Amino acid sequence: MDDEPWDEYAHEEILQAVVRHLLSADDLDQICADADLPALIDATGQPVTITSAHTYRDAGVLTLDRGVWLELSDGSRFGLTVTVSRRPCGEVTLLPPGNATPAAPTHSGTFRRPASRWAAGPCGCACTSGGFCGGCGHAGCGRR
Repeated sequence: MDDEPWDEYAHEEILQAVVRHLLSADDLDQICADADLPALIDATGQPVTITSAHTYRDAGVLTLDRGVWLELSDGSRFGLTVTVSRRPCGEVTLLPPGNATPAAPTHSGTFRRPASRWAAGPCGCACTSGGFCGGCGHAGCGRR
């Protein structure tokens, strides 16, 4: 994957890497068989295979989204986009590969979700200044 460290979009980056790995680690017909799905067969009667699986960035796809670009042996191409519909409510940390159990949380107390998405109170995202944060879903509302 990229040599860059995980950024504030760790969820998207990790899901993108997992999808890319899963789709390039095995033959497509085997993935279909494992999922109890029919396999794709091309015009010559051979199973369709994934010839390449790259992140959007590595494939040169002109987007700011995270995702995986797939090219199949039958000539078809697909983009699988990772789309966020809600960000996590609390702090999320990364567990390095190979660690068996996550470390104990470092925060004290319990995180409480507001009674309503539109509940009064400050929101630390860009939407409070008229921008669009892409996560909390209230673009430019200033938490009104």
